[in-house]
This record gives sequence, C-alpha cells and structure tokens, in this order.
Amino acid sequence: MIEVLYEFFNRLGYTHPLHPPLTHLPLGLLMGALIFGAVAVLRRHSDMGVTAHHCTVLALIGFFPTVLLGYLDWQHHYKGAMLFEIRIKLILAAVLFVALILAVFLGRRDRDTSRLTLVSYVLCLALAGGMGYFGGELVFKGGRSLATSASLSDLAKEGEHLFMQNCAACHLTDSTEARLGPGLKGLFQRNTLVSTGQPVTEEAVRRQIREPTKLMPPFPSLTAEQMDALLAYLKSI
Repeated sequence: MIEVLYEFFNRLGYTHPLHPPLTHLPLGLLMGALIFGAVAVLRRHSDMGVTAHHCTVLALIGFFPTVLLGYLDWQHHYKGAMLFEIRIKLILAAVLFVALILAVFLGRRDRDTSRLTLVSYVLCLALAGGMGYFGGELVFKGGRSLATSASLSDLAKEGEHLFMQNCAACHLTDSTEARLGPGLKGLFQRNTLVSTGQPVTEEAVRRQIREPTKLMPPFPSLTAEQMDALLAYLKSI
C-alpha cells in the first residue's frame, strides 16, 4: 500500500519524501504561538493570547498527519531501520505530543496568557526544532561541502542531485562506514563491491543499482543519462 502511494507521486513527477513539506505546518504555528504569546505576556494583550492558543490547537491537529507521513517515509526510504537519528526523533515526537497537549490545556485555562503557558510554547518549539535538526542530520549528514561540490562537472552535479534524492538516506559519501547501506567514499578505487563481492566496474555498479541485493530498493526508472550522471558522481567521491 505504501509503495503504491509513492509510485503514484512518482508518476506525477514528485520524487521527494512526503514528510518534510508538512513539517512547516506545526513549526510555523508554534512560531506564531510563541510570538503571539510573548506579546500577550509583555503587553497584557488578551486577544494575542487567544490567537496563540488557537495556533497551538492547530499545531496539535497538524502533528498527526506530519507524524504519519514521517512514518511512511521511514518505511519507504529506510525500510524501518532504527537509525540513531530515527530513535531521537521518535523520542522527541512523543515528548512534543505531551508538551502540545499541555500547551493547549494551559492556553485554554488561562484567561490571560501566563508565563508558564509561554514557557510551554518555548518548549514545544524547541522540541519541534530538535526534530527538524535530526531530520536534517538523517538526510544530509556526510554530504559534500559546497566548495567541493562546486568543483564537480555538470554531469557529476546532476548525479549528486540524484544521489541526494534517492541514495543519501542510506549511504555516506565521506566515509566507508556503513549507515543503512555501505559507505561509498572511494567506491571506484576499491577492488570489490561490498554487497556482492564482484569487481568494481561501471557495469557491476549499474547492475547493482538496477537489480540490487538485500534491502536496497531498485531504481528501474532511471534513464541511461541519469545513470551516467550518477556514476560520474560516484567516481568523484
């Protein structure tokens, strides 16, 4: 069922994860709650306090679809692997859920926004920001620096873009250490592929991408030009 959903979006031309765009909903609302709540406390403006409360209510509602899409991305892109960043995000999500309920309760109870309510808004935003940070670590940790990326050929840059979309979640490019899949630094300087034990050649790498072994998902939809670009990037790392 999950794969059908992602295949549907792929056919529409959307190949990115589904979760990140929706994270802006609770994050933006929590920022609004903090700003309006701060004004309510500092300026004794009760209307701003009501607005802050409404923001937290909407953030709590938006929490559920955001977490759902995060779960779907986790199952689709990471095969449910319990990576360190995933563990931290799960813990933060549970704490954020409790903090959101507390913030909604305090905002509803207080006739005028109290400092305790404002602290709950700060806590919620900090937790949401922490989840965003570890989400970024999950995708971009081990990525190439901008200075190094600028030195790539146009073909390799296109391959880098494809790699970041499809492969960076599981493979490091600045290390040989395994993440969900093996680290790919110096791939074409090695003698054999870690996954199959075959000699490292362009043809062997192409075959591994088209018809992978173990947990790696296949990428049959890659065109010949995209495969050339991806190989050019893999040769550069």
